[in-house]
Amino acid sequence: MRRSDMISGGLLALFGLVMIFGVVPMQIDSGGDYGLDPKFFPVSLLWLVVVMSVLLVASRIPLPADPADAEPPLDRRDWTFIAGASAFLALGFIAIERLGFMVAGALMIAVTMYVMGVRREWVRLAGVSIAAPVVIYFALKHIFSIQLP
Repeated sequence: MRRSDMISGGLLALFGLVMIFGVVPMQIDSGGDYGLDPKFFPVSLLWLVVVMSVLLVASRIPLPADPADAEPPLDRRDWTFIAGASAFLALGFIAIERLGFMVAGALMIAVTMYVMGVRREWVRLAGVSIAAPVVIYFALKHIFSIQLP
């Protein structure tokens, strides 16, 4: 339990409530002939502050210990997956620099699809692997004016 979080969350919630029910009604006139009430956005944001402050306090209330917490959250298989995925992404980054976005992107998508089990559907694997980088490249280049390698 972090006592400072609980205290600051309580003070922020109190501040928000004082602002909503005291300061905003005194400082901002209600009404208007057009659209939203001028108080709408300040009060909405202050309610958001109050709710988030209450959630902060609630998240810091200590809970009884769970026996499942004694186990490590990640085992060897999880760490192997993380290392493999990191290596794949690093190699993909290098491939994009050396081969270009479209070629490296197509290879990365093909490998990912193969590993995920798309092995017998070669037409789908090839189609998605080629089409996705091409569509992304042209969308980024012509719509967002972003140049890729």
